[in-house]
Amino acid sequence: AFFLLGLVTIPILWFSIFSGAYLVSLLYGIYVLMVAVDCYINTRSWQVAWLSIPSVFVQMIGYGFGFLKAWIK
Repeated sequence: AFFLLGLVTIPILWFSIFSGAYLVSLLYGIYVLMVAVDCYINTRSWQVAWLSIPSVFVQMIGYGFGFLKAWIK
């Protein structure tokens, strides 16, 4: 749920006075880089490492929506 909430807050922070959007964007960038490097180390394929990035976002957003939906009900 924190992954999803962080993604939602990035556009809000870009238009606010608080400059936390840079930090949040940097943290997501570091996370994406770590996922890609870890996938490359495990598979030795840049193509698989590149495809792991959208799959991680789909998985984390899906889990976040499911968690928030269960929590709201």
